Amino acid sequence: YSFGGTIDFVACSPQRQSRDDDIDLVPPASMIGYFMHRIEDVLNGGPEFPMRDYTKNPIKVYNINTRSRFDKLMAIIEKADAVAVDTEATSLQRYRNTLLSIQFAVNDREGYFLPLFHSETPFCNSDLEYISDKLRTLFQEKGKGYWIFHNAKFDMTLLRVSRTLGSIGVEYFKAPAWDTLSGEFLLDENMKFVRQKYGPYFRPYQLDHAAMRYGCTVHHTAGFSKSERKNMGSAQLWKFEKYATYDAVVTFALHEVQAKLAESRGHAGYRAFQLGQFSSMHNAFSAVESRGMFMDTAYCLELIGPQSPLKEEFNRAYNRLFSMPAIN
Repeated sequence: YSFGGTIDFVACSPQRQSRDDDIDLVPPASMIGYFMHRIEDVLNGGPEFPMRDYTKNPIKVYNINTRSRFDKLMAIIEKADAVAVDTEATSLQRYRNTLLSIQFAVNDREGYFLPLFHSETPFCNSDLEYISDKLRTLFQEKGKGYWIFHNAKFDMTLLRVSRTLGSIGVEYFKAPAWDTLSGEFLLDENMKFVRQKYGPYFRPYQLDHAAMRYGCTVHHTAGFSKSERKNMGSAQLWKFEKYATYDAVVTFALHEVQAKLAESRGHAGYRAFQLGQFSSMHNAFSAVESRGMFMDTAYCLELIGPQSPLKEEFNRAYNRLFSMPAIN
C-alpha cells in the first residue's frame, strides 16, 4: 500500500504448501490482523509515529579512521544511555566470518563508521589490537544504558568470535540489548505467519522492510543494496560506508518508534520484556553459537518428559486465558 490512501495487492504464489489442512486457516486470519494495522496507517495518512525522512534530511557520517578519532568515539559511547550497533562482515554467515566494520549511533541524525579487518582498513596491526582491546572492554564493562541491534543474535555472535578469526572476541555483554527485529515481532506477531505464506516476497523482519512500515525509504534509494552484502569483503570501503552507517542510525530510530508505539497501544511491559527476557535469550544464543555453553542435560530431559513442569505451567496459563470474559 501507499500512504496516499490506496492499497495494492501483489499476486504471488505461496512459498510452500501446508501439510495440515488446519494450518491453511492461519494465514488468512493473520493477514487480516496484519492489514488492520496497515490500513489504520493508510486512513491516518501515514504511520502514527513516522521515522525521519532521510531523503530530505540525510545523516552525518563520521569516518573513524584514526586512533584519536576512535578515542573520541569511545568517550561518546560510554556517556550514552542507548547505543545502536551494526556490523558488516565478509558474508551473512555467523561463523568463519571476518568483521569488516562496526557502525554506531547514539541518535537518529548521525552515525559513526569504524573500518576494521577490511583489506582497505586505515589501521595498522598495532592499532587494530588497541581498538579490539578497547571495544572488548567496552562491551564487557559498560553497564550504563543498553545496546540496540537489529537481529541481535547475528551481531552479538559475530562480536564474540575469537580475535584470531577476524573479530574482537567479546566474552559477554554487561549491558542488556534491545533487538528491533524482536521488537517488530512483539508489536505484530501476525507477520510471522504472513512471512511463512509469502516468504520470497515479504520479509517483514528485515531492517529495510521494517523501516518502510514507518515511512523510511532510505535503504531503497541508497547506492548500495542488501543483496550486495553477501560479498562485502570484495567491496571498496567508500561504497558501503554511508549505507552501513544508515543501518545503525535507522536501527536507533526504529527502536524509538517501537517504544512510542508500544506505549500508545498500552503495552506496559514492552520495554522490560525487550531488555529482560529477549536480551537474555540473545545473549545465551550468541554464546552457544560462538563458544558453546554448559547445559544441565538432566534438567532439559525433564522439561520434555511426561512430568515436565512446563506442561503444568502451560495448563495454568491456558485455563487463565479461557476464563477471561473476552474469550468466553
